[in-house]
Formats: sequence, structure tokens, C-alpha cells
Amino acid sequence: MGAAALEAVRERLACALVCADFDGTLAQIVDHPSGAVPLPGAVETLSMLARRCRCVAMVSGRPVADLFERVGVEGIVYTGLYGMETREVGGCITISPEGQAAAAAIHSVRKELEAALAREPGAVLEDKGLTLAAHFRLAPDPGSAGERVRQVVADLALRHGLAVAGGRMVWELVPAGAVDKGRPILRLVEAEDAGAVLFAGDDVGDQAAFRALDEIAARGIPTCKVAVSSTEGPPDLLEAADIVVDGPQGALELLRSLIVS
Repeated sequence: MGAAALEAVRERLACALVCADFDGTLAQIVDHPSGAVPLPGAVETLSMLARRCRCVAMVSGRPVADLFERVGVEGIVYTGLYGMETREVGGCITISPEGQAAAAAIHSVRKELEAALAREPGAVLEDKGLTLAAHFRLAPDPGSAGERVRQVVADLALRHGLAVAGGRMVWELVPAGAVDKGRPILRLVEAEDAGAVLFAGDDVGDQAAFRALDEIAARGIPTCKVAVSSTEGPPDLLEAADIVVDGPQGALELLRSLIVS
């Protein structure tokens, strides 16, 4: 099943939409998000894919400007903040209605979340503009710290009409109903008239992208769901995948295989 799914995308590469997450997929997970960089060779591979595919897209939880600064490949689409921001080929950045509505609510809780995390050793606040991510990877005991951080974030979400998104050693305050990596993929399939779709991801947020590929496959369009394995990733993602690769290096090698005859 996995090999056949990948081969179906390879056979239709000229009309394919190829999508990938960034952190944990084409970049190693690091102690602080500011330190993440693409794997050696990832930028070159994305550039080559952009010349061979109908469309290449990065689909990430990072803000678009931050994502583009790290990857820097022109000629591909950058979707950030789970679809709330998009940088189209050519550089035009748009913000979804959900993102526009979220700005004030997120800003109003920033100081409160910052104060709460200051009492949690090793906790780090990442302000993404339209979301707030509370990382606890550096905590002395990430397990217990993660539960305390989750409670803080959940309380703020309840009081301010927001939602909570989980990830690898992070709890994130997000606009209710806005976190869905599947939506930008569905939009790109229509916009690009894609004849095949591949998505590679490693975390909880990527499950929505997998569900979108299931919807696309039900239309008769070949798809390939690639899960990037790790000790921290959700088991459900691995179970739903067509192909499981070993870490970001495995994901990069798979993408290279699309363009190597």
C-alpha cells in the first residue's frame, strides 16, 4: 500500500501537490524554536521539487514570515499558523478571517500567560502573533511541567473563548476552530487542479492534513500520507500513514526519491 501510494504520486509528479511540515519533518526538533534550521540539502530538494511539481507547499504552525526566513525557497507556497497565514508564490501574504479575528483575543491573554510561565522553570513562551505557544521541553521534569502548563493554557482558553492545541512538548493557545492544516491543502488542490497529493508530517496538528488527504483520495485523486516517526509523535499519525519514515532525514530522503529517476 505504501509503496503503491508513493509511486502513484511519482507517476503524476508534474501535476502533483507536494506538502510538508517544517519542525520535526524537514528540521530537527531543538530546545528552542528559534534554533530550528532546515536539514542540509532540504532547501535544494524543495527547490528541485518546485521545478518538477505543480505546486510545493510548506504547511506549518510557524508564522509565515518566520517560516520563509528559515527556508527561503522562492516558487513555493508557505502556509503558517495552521492555515491562518499564507504566502503565495510571488510573496503576497494573506491572513484568514479566523486569524484576523484572533489577534485581539490572543494579545489580551499574552501577559497573563507570560506571568504564569515565569513561575514554571524551563517553560518558554513563543508569541506567534495569532497564537501563543507554551513550550516545556527545557523543564527539569517535562512530564509534570507539561500537565501544569496544560492546566494554565486550558484555563485561559476557557475564560477567553480560545482553544488549546497540543504538540511535541508544547501547549498552544489558538483561535477556536482555526487550527486545521487540512484546509490549506484542500484549497491548494482546488487552486492548482492537483492530480496527486503528498503530505509529510510528524505531530498532532498533522492529523488534520491526513484527514484532508483521505477526503481528496475519496474523489479519486492519488494521495500519499507520510508520517515522520519520533519518540514523541502521536501513535495515531503512524497508524493512519501510508508510509512511515525514520525522522526528518527519512522524510528528506523520501522527497529526494521523487526527483531521482
